[in-house]
Amino acid sequence: MDFYSLLGFQVSTQFRAGPAKAAWLEQQPGITGCRLELIEVPEYVLQEPEGMKRRAVDLMAQQQLLGHNHMALDVTAQIQQQQQSSNHNLTTWLEALNQTSLQRWNRTLRIALPPQQQMIGQGVYELAFLYDADGALVELLHKQTQLEQTVDSGWQPWEEGTSSLLNQ
Repeated sequence: MDFYSLLGFQVSTQFRAGPAKAAWLEQQPGITGCRLELIEVPEYVLQEPEGMKRRAVDLMAQQQLLGHNHMALDVTAQIQQQQQSSNHNLTTWLEALNQTSLQRWNRTLRIALPPQQQMIGQGVYELAFLYDADGALVELLHKQTQLEQTVDSGWQPWEEGTSSLLNQ
């Protein structure tokens, strides 16, 4: 939960989910409607060998795996709030976030992919990927601008019923 506090999340509710401890984390409890649920798997279920701490599968190294790959958090507003100058960017914000992590817990952020620029739809974003404390991927997005012209998505039109995205 400490890692997510760096991103502005706070515990709103703690509860049990079977044998596991669970917590809901929210950025603005009761306002945004966005909630993370973290579940602590009990040690007897993990069956960790002595001296080993299990982590999530490294999906940057094994991108062929199906299922939930990562979550994306838009940190544009946080960057704008914390940076008083017009020179606000994801790199500078991550450096400040890393300093906070070092001061609080003497731990550096684990960056899976450093900040880079990418067009997504008509938006121009900076994005970076971090590993959370358990090794799960978290994408951070900082919107830089919105283009006026239409940008082709690159998706080829598909015949009805052939897209796995539509057959859910």
